Amino acid sequence: MWQSYREDEFSPLKNGETAAKDNPTTAREALYSLHRKFLEKAGAIVNEGVKVEISPLTSYGGEGLECFRNVTFDKSVHIEL
Repeated sequence: MWQSYREDEFSPLKNGETAAKDNPTTAREALYSLHRKFLEKAGAIVNEGVKVEISPLTSYGGEGLECFRNVTFDKSVHIEL
């Protein structure tokens, strides 16, 4: 049996932007949080408030990000290698 954290696998998008939850903003923030975890697990440093998006062409599940070990992200960025 496979187990994972719900927040890593699912973020509903069923409401408009004005709703309190399950809206485009909460889905985007969930993706930024997941990508932050991927980078930090690879050894990168992501400063507070920095939004990082990783292209699925670069890494789908956090694999192959070792090249970012000891790299500090101090501004928001989209990573596509």
